[in-house]
Amino acid sequence: MKKYVLTNESGDTGTGVKIKAGKYVHDAAQHAALLARLTSCAETAELAVLVSPIVPNNVRLFQVHSWNVAVGDPNQAQNYTVIKEIPTVPRVTLELRMIFALLAIREIVTNNDFRVWADDWIGNKSRGADAALRIRKTLDGEHQASEELETLAAWGASSSDDLKTVHKMDEQTQCALHAVRAAELAEGGSSQAEAMAAELAIALKDIARDTSKFDLQAIAARVLDAGPEQDPDHDVGVAAS
Repeated sequence: MKKYVLTNESGDTGTGVKIKAGKYVHDAAQHAALLARLTSCAETAELAVLVSPIVPNNVRLFQVHSWNVAVGDPNQAQNYTVIKEIPTVPRVTLELRMIFALLAIREIVTNNDFRVWADDWIGNKSRGADAALRIRKTLDGEHQASEELETLAAWGASSSDDLKTVHKMDEQTQCALHAVRAAELAEGGSSQAEAMAAELAIALKDIARDTSKFDLQAIAARVLDAGPEQDPDHDVGVAAS
């Protein structure tokens, strides 16, 4: 299976794994975590630059091929080979990663306050820390409510189906929370770039599990087509709330 991974200028991934063309890695004993150690492997180069925790300055992109993939889970592999370095890396900024994250998370989060705030951030109508703080408090309240429901379920006061629903909603809320924290960090400028990149990567880490109703790669393509110099609200085609 073909994958792409972004590294810093020295060829290190977000977890410090050294990547170079021709490298072969085999680990039959712990194959479930093999690709995860690379951090943020993606099916396309466009997705790789958007979901990576690496700050997008002087970055490099590599194509990786995984072998002996587990049945039912393409992210589990017993080995992989770094095929080559990609000479042209899709241009991305932290702002575009933020827009991508908000567009993706907006598809799975039902909280209308978050959706309105996300649209305003994408459209550059409201990017201040105060607005982000208000949304974070709202989402924190939802997270706390989910924890209380899980406690009730543990005592048998709720069904297993209810617990699964709560888990799913809480996962979505936490994705949104990481994106909101990234927005707050954006106020700190370049000094907070690494922390912001990390929050966005966490927010997007498991987003692929919720893409049955939308096309993550299509969102990535639209965001990158908009580019850092253009109006993302116009080019990405954000739907009004």
